[in-house]
Amino acid sequence: MPHTPVARAYDRTAEIYEQARPGWPMAAVEHAMRELELEPTATVLDLGAGTGKLTRVLAERFDRVVAVEPLDGMRLVLESVVPAAEALAGEAEAIPLQNASVDAVFAADAFHWFDGERALAEIARVLRPRGGLVLLWNVTDKPTEPSIAAAGELVNKQGSPERQVRRYQSGE
Repeated sequence: MPHTPVARAYDRTAEIYEQARPGWPMAAVEHAMRELELEPTATVLDLGAGTGKLTRVLAERFDRVVAVEPLDGMRLVLESVVPAAEALAGEAEAIPLQNASVDAVFAADAFHWFDGERALAEIARVLRPRGGLVLLWNVTDKPTEPSIAAAGELVNKQGSPERQVRRYQSGE
C-alpha cells in the first residue's frame, strides 16, 4: 500500500473507518470456499486488512487467519475486534510470511492500493500450490483507480488459463 497522504489519513481515522465501513456477507466467503475448494482447516491471508471487516468473517470459517495491514492505527483496531486472527505489519508488496504458507489470499476493498505487479508476485510467492486469490469490493458509486475491471485484467494476465477471474455478486 503506498504511503500517500490519502493512505496515511486512514491511519488517523481508524475508529471512524471501523464504524462507517460496511461489513462483508458470509455468503461471499462461502462462495470463495466452494470455488477454491477450501476447507475450514485452510490457512488464509487477509491482505490490506484494515480494521478487520473481512478478517472477522474469515475467522468464523477458517482455523488460521493471518491479517496483514501496514497502518498501525488500523491494525490496532483489527487486533481488538478480531483477537482470533494473527495481525502482522506489512504490505502487499512485501508480505511478512514464508513461501507457500497460505491456501488463499483475500483482499477486500484493498487491491487498488497495491502496486499490482509487485503485489501479485508476492501473493504468488506465499500461496501454496493450487492456492487462490480472492478480490472483493463493496461496489461504490465512484470509480476506483485502478478500476475493478482493470484489476481483474491484471490478475488474469498473470494467472494460469484454468484459474481466471470469476465474478460473484451477493446483492447485499
